[in-house]
Amino acid sequence: MRDGLQNNARVHILDIKSYCIRVQTLEDSPRTATVPRIRFMFKLPFAFSYTVSRLQFPLRLAYSMTYNKSQGQTLSNVLLDVASPPFAHGYCYVALSRIQFFRDIRLICNEDQ
Repeated sequence: MRDGLQNNARVHILDIKSYCIRVQTLEDSPRTATVPRIRFMFKLPFAFSYTVSRLQFPLRLAYSMTYNKSQGQTLSNVLLDVASPPFAHGYCYVALSRIQFFRDIRLICNEDQ
């Protein structure tokens, strides 16, 4: 994208107005961008004569992310759910390598693990 904001860009919200949000990226060299409200229009699957219009900001609050989406991120704390083992070799390494200090990692596991 032209402002460098793409899927999984981590941002800090600076200002919220009725038609835009000012955000700052969480990078080594932070950038400021303005995110406009977008009108989403879609038809309901069960009612062919109704079109729903929704005006919203294209932001998503993220409390969790997948192993693949964590690549390239630098995180301050990680809570990793390994109760069911990852389905591919190396996924645990990817998730655990996103953090600098071992003390900031927490694992969820079964009693037998």
